[in-house]
Amino acid sequence: MKVLVRNEDNISIYLIDDGATVDFVGDQIHITGDPEMGDVVVGDRSSDDTTLFEDVSDTPDDWYGWKYFYDGSAWTLNPDFVGDELLE
Repeated sequence: MKVLVRNEDNISIYLIDDGATVDFVGDQIHITGDPEMGDVVVGDRSSDDTTLFEDVSDTPDDWYGWKYFYDGSAWTLNPDFVGDELLE
């Protein structure tokens, strides 16, 4: 898998299929060919503030955006993650 991580705190923001293409284009990230997400443009992120890790084989089974920190070698649970349900 490929993982996009926010540099300021190592929060993993996207988990991307190995077969997808990730391009940093100005202040956007273009993801194309991901079988689950389709084609996505991530605005307000760039190579200046986001790192792409490739060939990540140890992704957590319960991965969800913002749930984990990733430093390029190890995953750590984000203690501030509150879940993927909307609060009422």
